[in-house]
Amino acid sequence: MSNIPTDVQNRYQQLKQYFKQNITQFKTHLPLDQANQLGLDFQHELDHFYKLCVSPQLNNRFIIGIGGAFSAGKSSFLNGLLGQKLLSVEIDPTTSIPTYLVQGTDNRITAILKSGENQTLSTEQFKNLTHHAEQDDRALINSIDLIIVEQAHFPWQNLSFLDTPGYSNTESSEQGNCDAHIAKVQLNDAQRIIWLISADQGVISESDLQFLKTLKADIPKLIIISRADKKTEIDLELIQTVTAQTLAQHGIQAEARGEPDGIQIKTWSYPIIFLTELSHVVRERAEGPKA
Repeated sequence: MSNIPTDVQNRYQQLKQYFKQNITQFKTHLPLDQANQLGLDFQHELDHFYKLCVSPQLNNRFIIGIGGAFSAGKSSFLNGLLGQKLLSVEIDPTTSIPTYLVQGTDNRITAILKSGENQTLSTEQFKNLTHHAEQDDRALINSIDLIIVEQAHFPWQNLSFLDTPGYSNTESSEQGNCDAHIAKVQLNDAQRIIWLISADQGVISESDLQFLKTLKADIPKLIIISRADKKTEIDLELIQTVTAQTLAQHGIQAEARGEPDGIQIKTWSYPIIFLTELSHVVRERAEGPKA
């Protein structure tokens, strides 16, 4: 294990404590709903800032959040990008720990613990982090703040993929609500969102639509239809058309490709081209205009 700089963690804890002690006086000057939202927003931004401080692997990376209902195909999608079966695709749902996939100098899985320490995880330990984990693994799960998965062969140096819990992966309503809230918070941290819909369900579900409405409207979104190999080309075209129409009816406009606030509907085979192009754009922005 290695320690996060004590100075960073101490300052983070001091800020949290100061905010907790003084939030009441801030709330007296605002309507209750606005005050509560302000408190949540501040805590969220503070946590996000701390996350970047303790995980340098995420610095200067364009974060792409991967979302969708439980069993929508998120893990299979990410395994396809990784080129190996690293993420669990079993029926047993994974936990709500934020997991980031990035390019690294070697293959490594690092857990950032709530205590401020870094712990290297084996592939087996990582795959066992589910809601139904054994007691020994449950203790580890409860101690983890976030996970960084580094892969040397990962093709996109400047992109980071954030795996989120399926919002409906619920053994109980309480767990389902918890996962939904955590998935929403995690996805709203992203700079772009890929949302997966299984071709098996035929159309976008009402629960998907309601969840998408809770995400920041200014984050560009790409809808991916997973398990497309189970459908004919005609079926897929119909699914894309109906999905776009349904999104528009619910005020989630499906725009043409290139619109910054649009939602684009594509099948599984499209993401590689999309991500490669996005990686080039991010790199060009970072390098600035050429002389």
